[in-house]
Amino acid sequence: MPTTLVEPIPQGTRASLDDLLDTFLEIVPEATGVVVAGPNGNPVASTLPEEQRIQVLAATAMAKLAMWAGDAVAANLRLPGMHVVTIEGPGWKVIFAPTPSHSGSVLVTIEEPSDATPIHQALPGLLEAVDRTLDAGAVR
Repeated sequence: MPTTLVEPIPQGTRASLDDLLDTFLEIVPEATGVVVAGPNGNPVASTLPEEQRIQVLAATAMAKLAMWAGDAVAANLRLPGMHVVTIEGPGWKVIFAPTPSHSGSVLVTIEEPSDATPIHQALPGLLEAVDRTLDAGAVR
């Protein structure tokens, strides 16, 4: 069950985010966890256990930094832009992407040897839904 972290958000927004994360995990069983961060990078909802709170805070902060670095690399290579950052390690992946309006971002964890393709296919829909939910709740 998702838990809200750090940033206070309206109850209706929290329930909507919880529902979105639950649905995403049902549709994409390759994903092992999902975190939604608000516009300032603080996590507002997560399916990760509450005892991992400090790791979730650190991960979203570092993911924002990775996104900034990815944007800079793409710009320096004169590439049209970057949408997703994927960080891989032995037996795991973390996929991080901003919502379309950049009002928030989503971090998805995956364990190897799972295929990340279903996550990449479902991620745009999740990002749009998170964007609408955050905008409706006016999380700032």
